[in-house]
Amino acid sequence: MKHLTAVEKEAIITKVVAAQLEQKQFLLDMKDKQKQGLIIAKKCANFLEYKYGVTKFVLFGSLFNYEKMNKNSDIDIAVWNLL
Repeated sequence: MKHLTAVEKEAIITKVVAAQLEQKQFLLDMKDKQKQGLIIAKKCANFLEYKYGVTKFVLFGSLFNYEKMNKNSDIDIAVWNLL
């Protein structure tokens, strides 16, 4: 097993700290995206109820947990009684 030099150890620590900060920012971004997605889902549900008489909506998927979201996450809505 190779022993790391002080410079190599410092470089690894710097990379780990940067990755942690990047992950924290990513999760904050996903939390904002989740809030926006929930607003859009509510607007869609209201529109479908008004325009097409939909009586039941179920939101599912990664939108429930921002930690499972990614930059390409979408909004999943199941509906009943779409006329």
